[in-house]
Amino acid sequence: PRALYPALLQLPVSAYRIFVIEEKFGFNRHTSRSWVAYTLKQLLVDTVLSVFLMGAMVVLVCGLGSVACFHLWIFTTLCCLAINMAWPIHIAPLFNTFKRLESGKGS
Repeated sequence: PRALYPALLQLPVSAYRIFVIEEKFGFNRHTSRSWVAYTLKQLLVDTVLSVFLMGAMVVLVCGLGSVACFHLWIFTTLCCLAINMAWPIHIAPLFNTFKRLESGKGS
């Protein structure tokens, strides 16, 4: 529950940024429903990744003892690479809609 406090404190700031500041300059494309859905998806992705990563780190530390630092370094490096490769294919499409450019555009 303690980890949720910063997220809960950030909600009013996020809503103000989306519905007041971005609306003022014409950038807002969110409805209140889409903002809530986006926020819940973000919380779900954060929770799943955090539980997996922290659980694996605890197992590594408990199992490896004095050499855990080196293995944690290797593990976090590999996780960062895996997340960077998975982001555009699996995670970003949860939050955004991507369209292929027609040939000839942008070249």
